[in-house]
Amino acid sequence: MNRFVAAILCILVLLNIGCDTDSDSSETFHPAEPTLNMLESGPGNGAEFFWWSDSGRSRAAAANYRAAEWVTDTATTHIQIECMVGLFVYPGCLGSQPDLECDIVVADPTFAQLEYGPTGLSFQDSVKLWIDSTVVDFPVGTYAADVAFYYYNPESGEFEQLDTWINDHNGWIEAKVTHFSRYILGRKVTQRN
Repeated sequence: MNRFVAAILCILVLLNIGCDTDSDSSETFHPAEPTLNMLESGPGNGAEFFWWSDSGRSRAAAANYRAAEWVTDTATTHIQIECMVGLFVYPGCLGSQPDLECDIVVADPTFAQLEYGPTGLSFQDSVKLWIDSTVVDFPVGTYAADVAFYYYNPESGEFEQLDTWINDHNGWIEAKVTHFSRYILGRKVTQRN
């Protein structure tokens, strides 16, 4: 019953948000909405994806939903939005790619979903992405250790679970990734070995 109610609420929220194709000349960044088929392709048919907490939404809005840094291949670069989400790019990770501007975007104001760009870039070695566990609205009885990052694979049309862990020092939920894409936080469906 809980999942059914959550699914109905998710659909109602998405329908109420709607789509606006009019061009907006203001400087405010408007995050992209997840599509229904994307949400349904996750754990529990999408009912197990988590929402931003009030703190997460306000911190993302304060940063205008986006952060960008120039990344070189010779130094560690930390790109972050309001200390709520971030990406560490280490020396050598760009490989033969030239220095470039990397960015993080809060991809949806409701679900704990992020995009890292430029889209399609693969790293020579893995980089680390993290999210502060306090900016996620966990359901009752769910804890940071119960969650995982999911990568949206456009070829399969599904979210795929990543190896995810908790940093004991700061409470961050962390994972290593090898390319820029869209990520969302959801309940683990398999346990790490």
